[in-house]
Amino acid sequence: MKLKISMKFIISFIIIALTMIIITIYQSKYTKIRISEEKSLSNYMSIERELNSFLNDIEISEILLKNWLINSEDQSIEKIKLNEIYLNISNYKKTLDKYSDEWGENNNLIYNRLSNRLSDTLLKYHKTITEKLCKKENYSIYKKDILYYNKLLAKNGEISKLTKSSIADISLLKANIEMKISNINAEIEKYVRYNEDLIFASAIIYIIVILLLFLYVSFLTIRPIKKITFILNLLNKGEIPEYELKEKADEIGELTQALNILINNQKKIIYFSNEIGKKNFKVEYKQLGKNDILGNTLNDMRKNLMLAENEALARKKEDNQRNWITQGIAKFGDILRQNNDNLEALTNSIISNLIKYIDANQGGVFIINNDDTDNVFIELTASYAYAKTKHLDKKIEMGIGLIGRSIQEKETIFLTDIPNEYINIKSGLGNDNPRCLLIVPLKVNEKVYGAIEIASFKVFEKYQIEFIEKICENIASSLASVKVNIQTNNLLKKTQQQAAEMREQEEEMRQNMEELQATQEESSRREAELEKKVKEFDKYKKNQENLLNKLGKGKLSGGFFK
Repeated sequence: MKLKISMKFIISFIIIALTMIIITIYQSKYTKIRISEEKSLSNYMSIERELNSFLNDIEISEILLKNWLINSEDQSIEKIKLNEIYLNISNYKKTLDKYSDEWGENNNLIYNRLSNRLSDTLLKYHKTITEKLCKKENYSIYKKDILYYNKLLAKNGEISKLTKSSIADISLLKANIEMKISNINAEIEKYVRYNEDLIFASAIIYIIVILLLFLYVSFLTIRPIKKITFILNLLNKGEIPEYELKEKADEIGELTQALNILINNQKKIIYFSNEIGKKNFKVEYKQLGKNDILGNTLNDMRKNLMLAENEALARKKEDNQRNWITQGIAKFGDILRQNNDNLEALTNSIISNLIKYIDANQGGVFIINNDDTDNVFIELTASYAYAKTKHLDKKIEMGIGLIGRSIQEKETIFLTDIPNEYINIKSGLGNDNPRCLLIVPLKVNEKVYGAIEIASFKVFEKYQIEFIEKICENIASSLASVKVNIQTNNLLKKTQQQAAEMREQEEEMRQNMEELQATQEESSRREAELEKKVKEFDKYKKNQENLLNKLGKGKLSGGFFK
């Protein structure tokens, strides 16, 4: 007997209806069980959260109670926090009391033991201490009680033991609850798998029925399929339709719905790609399922492009830092070539330019003064924006303070926790402590010539510190040259002064020599005259002797002799 198509439709729909009813009954059964288990799971997870918070508060309550004994301030942060914990513990107990019927007998015993311990002993101790020491003046009144409470809070004290026991009970409850949660999750997963099997079986049945209906009534589906084929051809060409197909409540309607979802997904992919092209890496592509290969690929592409962009930004940042360092080294190279015979002018130029270049607030240059080997000290030769009272005498003994230590140890000192009275930065709004302090020794070839101290509201980055250390090496090298130049100039001036004195002495000696030569010439002239007179006298004497000889022999004659 042949059935009409309509009857076949009716029979098919009856079969589908019966199948759906059966599946729905089973699904409803499993769903009710799963809902019940999920409700129970939610309760146990709430209990777990409360226990976690309860455990955390009990752990820190002992520390805060110790601080209560130490800190006499009325409204300290620790006291406020401890009072909050007492209120929380009360709330925890209310919440846990509400769920205690679901725990089981063993957990109730643990919880009752914990509750009794807290209310009868531990919290009473807490209450006694906090009430006695609720005011600042009570700390002096209850000094002996404070000593007693400190013993209770010691490692093996009564309060410490009670706290540890409470922590152990809470941890045990928590472990039991976690085990219960694990069991409930396993049950829920089991019912989920049952539902999945039912859905899979129903899907197979639905497909068989659809195929049969398609074979019998294909003429009723040709027109919708043509429309779907047209849309698919557009998609194959890379075109996206602007309109969506009308969905019907039948199998063709399901196919149409899937196609519409596909079109929407294509539009989402286009939007996602355009945003990625604009470097908007915050946009995310929601995957259609666990095995969505395209979705995984698109998200991986986004991650890779974002990583590449971050690496490019990091490289750009590094390049900017390198350029900043290179420009700074060149800038200070020019500065160090100036005033190389004037130490004060050179250090003033160095510190003012360095503070401005690194955008700091204060700084000073300290140089080792070893002119007197018996009295070596550190001297402030230049400063920028220092208060007048910072270095009044401008001298620091070797090894004293942070600057002395940096010079002695030849190491950089970088502090972000600066003592309140060490240094202040003065501005139009008043005085304030800097956020960081950097002291770099002026060192070259393991020889230290001094140090540079810099204070700033901004914390220096690593590359800035390395730049300053490199600059300080160049400064140390220049200081060595400047000191040599100054010593050379001093020696040259001394030599020139000695040469001038020697020229004056030579001029005086030349004058003395000229006077001596004149004296010698006068002496020679007088000697010649004296020699001439002596010769004349000898001649005269000889003539007289000859004359006397002649007279003695009688050879001479005259009127007189007659």
